[in-house]
Amino acid sequence: MDDIKKLITDFSASNKALIDQLEDQSEKASDICNKLDRSWSGFPYGDNAYYYYENFLPPPSGSSWNIEWGLHYGVKEGWVFLQGDEIKKKIEKTVGNSFTIKQYNKDGDALLAAAVLLKENILIELSTFEFDEKMVKEKELYSAIEAFSLGDIDQLRADYINGSRAMGSFTSRDSKALMQGRVIPSHITSAAGVYAVRQVLENITKFIALTERFTKQMEKKINFITPIKDNVMKNSVQERLENVFNKFHRVAQQLKVRHGSRTTLEIKDEYDVQDLLHSVLNIDFDDIRAEEWTPSYAGSSTRMDFLLKQEKIVVEVKIASNKLKDKELGSQLILDIAHYGSHSDCKTLYCFVYDPQFILTKKSSLVNDLEKKHNELDVKIFIRP
Repeated sequence: MDDIKKLITDFSASNKALIDQLEDQSEKASDICNKLDRSWSGFPYGDNAYYYYENFLPPPSGSSWNIEWGLHYGVKEGWVFLQGDEIKKKIEKTVGNSFTIKQYNKDGDALLAAAVLLKENILIELSTFEFDEKMVKEKELYSAIEAFSLGDIDQLRADYINGSRAMGSFTSRDSKALMQGRVIPSHITSAAGVYAVRQVLENITKFIALTERFTKQMEKKINFITPIKDNVMKNSVQERLENVFNKFHRVAQQLKVRHGSRTTLEIKDEYDVQDLLHSVLNIDFDDIRAEEWTPSYAGSSTRMDFLLKQEKIVVEVKIASNKLKDKELGSQLILDIAHYGSHSDCKTLYCFVYDPQFILTKKSSLVNDLEKKHNELDVKIFIRP
């Protein structure tokens, strides 16, 4: 979820100035377009579509446009003929700050393109996520994100124009105007552009809110599930390792019995134990790193026997002998614990001590003294058989 939140943060930061500018321009442009519409003739045919009441004010009582004006009755005083470019300049001048309708529409298109890219990147991030059967609400929110439409500016403009009063039905005896055809006045086409950009701005706000709601919901669910999964995984790893340690002696004994008395691995020292244990660990673990250096402790460093990288577990191997009895073994394990405690990839240390000759006499004491949490390092001691 952090990657998705970063995408939203980056989008908002990089487009904030443009969004603020478009919101300000949209409000001002909308106000002037509404004012122009109130002063417009309201008859979208021929030259009649270009008439506005003077000073762009609403016509006073008795001076409203009459659809019979024009060819038969002329035009009353107070109405001014203005071409589209003149209306366009009026809008741009009123908005101010070097505003142009052309650049405004271009900026709206650019913002929409950036928002579409944001959505695509969010869906890419989520494409590999697998929802389980308990994530009903989360899956619904994801489907809503997937189906969310940020808008089509051209279609939004067309929808606005089709719903404007310029597209109404009209009857008139001004045959000349009717023959000239329907005309969409410049203030309505400009208002259509403003409407489209405003809808895109609103859609972007809704989309980001929807995505943020999804990420919050997912984080709650993940924070609830993760400890359970971690605990299950931890138990599973421990069970697998315990199974290997518990059956290690049986495997070692079985290797002695080969068809035709063929050569086999005979365990004589610690390296033999490591070789056999490494082979068996490969059954359950994918990333086993042998002979990794540990950080320096008390002026010296050492090599760990096996690092299970993904599980952040180190397996240290010992074999009891006449030179490595209870006291010596305890001292070595204490030093190992100190070394591994400073290793970033070691959260749990499993010490496997193989004692096929039953040399150790204080197994319980060793386990009781050392099997505990040493600062941040969990230590497990397994002496087998």
